[in-house]
Amino acid sequence: MLKNIPSPFDTLEELFNKNCVFVDKTQYIEQYEKANKSITTFTRPRGFGKSIFLQCLYYYYDIALKEKMNKILLNTYIYNHPTSYKSKYAVIKFDFSIIDTKSSAGSIKIDFRLCAIKGISDFYKRYPDIIPQELKDLAKATETTFDDVIETYYFNDDKFKQTAEILEEFLVSLKEQKIPYNIMVLINENDNFTNGVLEQDKGFLYGVVNPSKEIFSFYKTLLSYHHEGVIKKIFSVSTFKSILNVDTKDTDLVLNEAAGFTKDEVLQVIKETVEPTLCKSSIDELLDIIIS
Repeated sequence: MLKNIPSPFDTLEELFNKNCVFVDKTQYIEQYEKANKSITTFTRPRGFGKSIFLQCLYYYYDIALKEKMNKILLNTYIYNHPTSYKSKYAVIKFDFSIIDTKSSAGSIKIDFRLCAIKGISDFYKRYPDIIPQELKDLAKATETTFDDVIETYYFNDDKFKQTAEILEEFLVSLKEQKIPYNIMVLINENDNFTNGVLEQDKGFLYGVVNPSKEIFSFYKTLLSYHHEGVIKKIFSVSTFKSILNVDTKDTDLVLNEAAGFTKDEVLQVIKETVEPTLCKSSIDELLDIIIS
């Protein structure tokens, strides 16, 4: 039975549920650990599998997803060759890929804040025991969904002037509670807002990322709590040079083949998605066409 081609929006879980072709890159989780970098930024063009690789890290490392991981990553390389860090982190995942990059600076900042809040909300859902009492009381008093409570609490301009202040309150809470897990932060498309901003004027770009503004201060706060030791690992994927601005040459070399496809992997995709009897070209001819 032939497999389906995944859409750019499919999650790792959906990819397997829809019987989509999957090129196993999980051996690079081993390489990532051997590189021993506390901050990794993985930059590649769109469509090179960065987000899927990030999702593999998410399921592999998050202790609250251990049972799901055993189902989703079943029969992958890393499932059969686990490392000592498997399911040993509490993972905070921020996904900025859904930001509408064609909108105004104000809208981009709102989307950025909503994405940050969603990352915090998802973390608390996986770790309900460490939800601050104030949020628990608010949820009980309002009798609304937890997502609504989190958004109402954090999307308050009087209390939080910038997204960095939301992040700081969240991280301070984790620090004070002394949770029994190491914290890992995964960031999808940390620079996504630049895709649209670069098509606009320089003043617009400066208004979004200069040091006193919403986005820059968020990452500055993230790095500050990493340096304090509250956050042990940061792994970020992006299209352009990362706003995190760290030296990642060694890691990039180690993970060089983790994005994109080798010749053997292209052949795998062809064999799993192409019916030879319905194709005018042979498998070898198709391979030559694709890699030429």
